[in-house]
Amino acid sequence: MSFYLHIQEQVEGPMTAADVQSRLDRGQITGDTLAWRAGWPEWKTVIDALQQPAPARTSETDTLTPPPLPARTVPAPPSYAPTLLLASILFLVDGWLYDRACLPECSSSLALPSCSFAR
Repeated sequence: MSFYLHIQEQVEGPMTAADVQSRLDRGQITGDTLAWRAGWPEWKTVIDALQQPAPARTSETDTLTPPPLPARTVPAPPSYAPTLLLASILFLVDGWLYDRACLPECSSSLALPSCSFAR
């Protein structure tokens, strides 16, 4: 049975399992490249496709053309909330430590305190 591959937004095939394995070995495709064989209801990754035996043909009405490709999923943007929270906490702790270090040297006048604590 022949394989069909989804490569760069196009369906290529038919090709043998040896052809698919050769492309995989040469780095022309990855294990996540989608593959399909007649009799399969959906696309699978090349790794899964090569490990599965050929499907048994149950009737002459088995589809001989690949089904529509699965909907392309866009990865969610990374969440920066934990990083921002940590940065805020570190900023507050740093300011608090700086104030604590300068407190003994600060005057009680209305002028801005001078502090020799090196930042």
